[in-house]
Amino acid sequence: MEITAKLQTWGLILFSVVTSFLLVFYTVTVYFSEETAPGLRWFAYVTGGYGLMHIYVLSWAWHSRSNWAAKFDTLIAGCFLGVIAINILRSPAFDLLTGSATIVVAATVLYLNILAVKRTCTRPIK
Repeated sequence: MEITAKLQTWGLILFSVVTSFLLVFYTVTVYFSEETAPGLRWFAYVTGGYGLMHIYVLSWAWHSRSNWAAKFDTLIAGCFLGVIAINILRSPAFDLLTGSATIVVAATVLYLNILAVKRTCTRPIK
């Protein structure tokens, strides 16, 4: 594995861990806030669940290098993107441009997380 591929893999893993930490941090923040709408609390639980599941899948991919980890991460990322899209469609705070931009950014982050798991599964054994 050449040096640029190693740097890309480690960069994707670091990005993935940081985004999962931020998602779980968002959940904890919403959970402990005193005035939160019920719909936002529900969305925060789903967000934290995705963050924790993704960290679990990433660590499993690191240890086992099995293909199911990438497939399972693709499944949970697709479900999470669906939840984001439904939340945006139901929210009166988002207009067409803001909602579309949010979905594109979320899809990009989720794709990079999936790519991190795929790269972790295919890294060479020392």
